[in-house]
Amino acid sequence: MNNNSTFRHSDCRKPSQLLQNFDTITAGIDKLNITTRGYIVPDASRLNIDYYGRKAGNDAPIQQHLFISEGGELIEGRRAYYNGEGYGLNISSYGLNVVMSPAKVLHPSQPFILPSTADEVAAAADIVTKRIKHDTGVLFDYAEAIVCRMDIARQKALNRPVSDYAEAFSTLRLKGSRQHRRTYGLQTFQFNDSGSSHQLVFYDKIAEYLSGLTPSQVSDAMRPLMQGSNHLRAELRLLKTDYIKKATATDANFISILNGGGDGWQRLYLHYLNSKLFTGNYEQRLHFDNDRLRALFAALQQQGNGSGRYIVRQAAAAIGIRVIVDEVGIDEFLKVAADYIKERQLRNVRNYIKEAAAISNGIFQPIDTLTLINDLRQAFAA
Repeated sequence: MNNNSTFRHSDCRKPSQLLQNFDTITAGIDKLNITTRGYIVPDASRLNIDYYGRKAGNDAPIQQHLFISEGGELIEGRRAYYNGEGYGLNISSYGLNVVMSPAKVLHPSQPFILPSTADEVAAAADIVTKRIKHDTGVLFDYAEAIVCRMDIARQKALNRPVSDYAEAFSTLRLKGSRQHRRTYGLQTFQFNDSGSSHQLVFYDKIAEYLSGLTPSQVSDAMRPLMQGSNHLRAELRLLKTDYIKKATATDANFISILNGGGDGWQRLYLHYLNSKLFTGNYEQRLHFDNDRLRALFAALQQQGNGSGRYIVRQAAAAIGIRVIVDEVGIDEFLKVAADYIKERQLRNVRNYIKEAAAISNGIFQPIDTLTLINDLRQAFAA
């Protein structure tokens, strides 16, 4: 499974308690990465320093300049870092980078709440600033920070298990991308790879969360959900500053992103899903070729296979009831059949198809792919 969680907390509550308020009405911020060159390190000893090792052919390891501490100490290496509560801090030759999950900062015991307002995200950022100062002494100002990654997400408890939507995800295409798509079992479906400027990931949030806990941290009531649930998260990941600038129509400054607020993030999220994923192009793939259907009827007639009613039934048998219901459409099938039988007979054929479909449903319980896609569209892009 594609594991996106950085900081976790154990939770042995009952499913009904843990999953309270899981459904989101609007999109919220799941993850933020910011970078800045405007920072101060009072005491380098409070940071972990990761040094480059010696490469073949060199007498000594070659280190990069990282920063000069407030006391004038030159620090070199590969990076300086510190992982604190609800955040990760990294200093490289490019500057200071902070990664945080506002949801986990604000609600550590409620892992599925997504902050959806500027005030919530600002409050989380303020908490992280104070923690970094307390833990490391490092000082920086968000007003000078640029957002280099922003994950916007919505989540929904669906009517079916996430695994049932595998066929829908295999049908959907991300418009304008190189069509890189990966599937992790039947719980995670990823469009684009991590090297792209943007990525869209659908995953079973409950199974993902529980997979990061130890067996003793998972209650007996929650254990069945580790194999899969119906709780789906759709996460839009904006992975590069240039794309964030384009998507948000800002300079990607942290304050500018905040000023866009929840309404702005929601518009961005819906525009992305509706313009890149739920474009309607998939319907062409599902569309049945009616010309071939008419050719089948004509061929059966030329073979002299009896009355029009017999021809219609023979055509239905050749195509299959499930194909008629799920792909052709009963009305489309009857439009062609109308050239061979009378209106009264059409009603009989319609009843025959419905009865046969009911039997098929009882045996195979098929799910129409287009219905699944529309479920996803309604849950996340409406």
